[in-house]
Formats: sequence, C-alpha cells, structure tokens
Amino acid sequence: MTSKITKIFGFSIIGLILIVTTVVSLVFAIGILTSQHVSLSKFHPFNAIQKVYYFGGIVNIWQYQNECVEIGGRLVYQPKIGTCYFENIEFQNTLTFNEAGRKNNFKFDSELPRIAVLGDSHAMGWGVGDDTTFSAQLQRMTNRRVYNLGVSSYATERELDRLALMQNLDDIDTVIIQYCDNDMSENSQYPIDRNLALNRFNDALETYVVLRDGALARNFYTALKAIVPASLKLRLKAILSIDTPTYENQHRDLIERVLGEYSNLLKNKKVILMFVSGSNAKEVPTNWVGSYTEHGLDVSFIDLNLRDDFFYLIDDHLNIKGHAHIATTLSYIIE
Repeated sequence: MTSKITKIFGFSIIGLILIVTTVVSLVFAIGILTSQHVSLSKFHPFNAIQKVYYFGGIVNIWQYQNECVEIGGRLVYQPKIGTCYFENIEFQNTLTFNEAGRKNNFKFDSELPRIAVLGDSHAMGWGVGDDTTFSAQLQRMTNRRVYNLGVSSYATERELDRLALMQNLDDIDTVIIQYCDNDMSENSQYPIDRNLALNRFNDALETYVVLRDGALARNFYTALKAIVPASLKLRLKAILSIDTPTYENQHRDLIERVLGEYSNLLKNKKVILMFVSGSNAKEVPTNWVGSYTEHGLDVSFIDLNLRDDFFYLIDDHLNIKGHAHIATTLSYIIE
C-alpha cells in the first residue's frame, strides 16, 4: 500500500514538473515571437501574454521615432513634415504630414466650411494608413476638407494650441476633439509647464531606449501571471473587497475647464467631443453625453458606441474598422 502511494505521489510530482516546464517554455516562446513581431491567433491567454511583453518594452512608440518627430517648441514635439514609416506587431504604415496635419488623398469641395480633428494617437491614426483614418474617411463622406491635427500623446491643452496655429482658422466651423481617458492627468495640471514637459519627454525617451533591452527577461514573471483570465482576477478582487478607484466624473469636469480657457479660439464653432479608451478598456463616463454652453461655447459630448473589435488585439489603438465606424457616426452628426 505504501509503495503504491509513493508511486502515485511520484507520478504527481513528475506531472507537476512537466506542466510547470511546459507553461514556462510556452510563456518564454510567446515572448520571443512577440519580439519578432509575430502576432498569435485570437486566443485570450496568448494575447494577454503578448500584451505584457509588447507594452513592457517591445512596442515602437511613434513620438520616440527620430524620423517622425521634431522635438522642441511650445508643443514639446510635433510631426516632421514629410513621410514617416511606422510599424508594430499588427501593422506597417507610412504616415504623411504637412503644415495642416496628416494628409489624405480624398477630394473635397473648397467652398464648403472646413472641419478640424484634434486628439492623440487615436485621431492621428496610429496603426492605419493615411486614407483610412476617421478624419480621412469623414472627408470622403462629407466632401468637406477635414484637417487631421491629432498627435500621439497630446492632451486637450496642446491639441488646442495646435489648432491655434492654423492660418485659415476662420474657414473651420466644426472642431472634433477625440478625448482619451489618459488625458485626465495632463488636463488636471492645466496649464502645463512646457519646460517641465520637455524634460519629462526627454527622460521618457531615455527610459524607452533602456526598456527595449532585456524586455523578455524583465517581463517574464508578469507575463506568466497573465495566463490567469482577467475575469477571474476581477472576481478575486470582488471577493477580497479590493475596489478600483474611479474618477469618471472628472473626465468631463476637467476638459470643460480647459475648453473655457480657450473659448475665444472656439467661438462661433461647433465643438464635438468623443470619448475613446485604449482597447476600449474604460466605459464612457455616466456624465459624458450632453451639451455644454458655458463661456459662449457650443459643445456636444457624444458616445461613439465603440466595441472591442474596433481595436487591435495586441496594440490598444483603433483598427481600420474602428476608424470607419467613427467616421460614419460623425457623418450623421455633422450637417
């Protein structure tokens, strides 16, 4: 009887060792594939592991690409005029910029009022071609000139400063602002210290370069934990009474404050504000939808009704389908 128990126990230990070895090897192999820009099929455990490695130092960040960005000035950094090649695990694109923002090849009626799109990387079109951004598609649908002034990682203040640089501002009657939930940090510091912002950008650039070395080893343990489904983690938090802080009402409160400071710039223009969260991770705040008319402004906060499949699986930005949906939604709103 004792020998039988010992035999069973021995097999259990061997089985456990084999399972652990297999899992460890799998997680490490996924890391290597991610570093080689190989995207795995839509399978949550694999995708979750890839995300850890990807955002842990493998991702190429647009604003840290020397050929894409000019550093300095009031905006801290801005797109270089010309073309810029940009790729990541799920896309390869060439981005084209001129003085009026990101270009597209669609025709427009020069007699019609013009539209300006402000925002961060989602509006700029991180991950999609020049003619597939929602601003480009909106120009195609409305036959109106649409300026894509989106720049990766800008928040509301710098977005509006970029608009203020437009020479033909009087020709623009509609301003669309794509807001991202991570804008709240910069909006809460309005007005930002531009010198401090430049120093932080340069520090982040140095950190970015360092993080790219040793990304696989550094993120291995976190990637291993990513095997646990997110739904199970949420249940465990609920059981342990671990609350995630929420600041949803502050999103609209803070952006209204910034808009009020730029009321002269936006005077006599229709302003449309839309909420986007990376990977569609954050729900639209409950106080978001509605109008805002303080300081003589005409602002509409809208819900785009975004879905998870409007975003890349690994990268957290809008895909072509997401841009098309936003363009269609906006075309119904804009007169």
